[in-house]
Amino acid sequence: MSNRADFHEESGVSEDLFSDSLESIFGHHQVCSFDGSICNPDARSPVKVNLEPNLPSKQSPWKTLDMRIPDQPTNGLFSQMQWDSGLYLCDMICDGRGPFHNLSNKRVLEFGAGTGLPSLLSALKGSPHVVCSDYDDHYLIDNLRRNVTANSVRNVDVVGHIWGQDVAPLIPDGRKFNLILCADTLWMSDQLENLLKSLTATIDKQDESSRVVIIAGFHTNRPRKRCFEW
Repeated sequence: MSNRADFHEESGVSEDLFSDSLESIFGHHQVCSFDGSICNPDARSPVKVNLEPNLPSKQSPWKTLDMRIPDQPTNGLFSQMQWDSGLYLCDMICDGRGPFHNLSNKRVLEFGAGTGLPSLLSALKGSPHVVCSDYDDHYLIDNLRRNVTANSVRNVDVVGHIWGQDVAPLIPDGRKFNLILCADTLWMSDQLENLLKSLTATIDKQDESSRVVIIAGFHTNRPRKRCFEW
């Protein structure tokens, strides 16, 4: 992405050198398409997901989700496509890896939801309460609500939120979250502090099992990611 050029810190890590050279070698660095075995979507068509990939193929329950990307006015928010980080997160959710092993006791919050696919899958995999949030833009939020309604997924609330601002609408009952999801949310270096404020204000610090899962591709650049290495 062009905004990668706006971040001038250099880490000197060999993986960064390889990643940065991909565009020079191949002319295109794909960060918003995916060819995984669990999620294999085109953002403009129905998405087919395998909710139990660990079962034998004939027993695996596949589900088709009707997903739409936001309208063109949201292009400045880079929400007009389904990014790879979100799809990798979907793989983790469906596969039940790490904190996604059992979602039946997880209150889930997603920041920077985009199309809301990880939020929907979290609900389908058993979370009793999911809040799907993104920038408080009416095109973006209306599209998220549309995706939730179109797929008849219960236990999902859509809430607009600007990072660093009042989190009360995210937690109207005062109950914070023990699982927070962030996929490709680190690309705006001037908003990292605000994102951290929202994260710390909504995570349930009383629950030792609470986790924040942040997925970011090489295009984000390593120095940004280090801000969130705990």
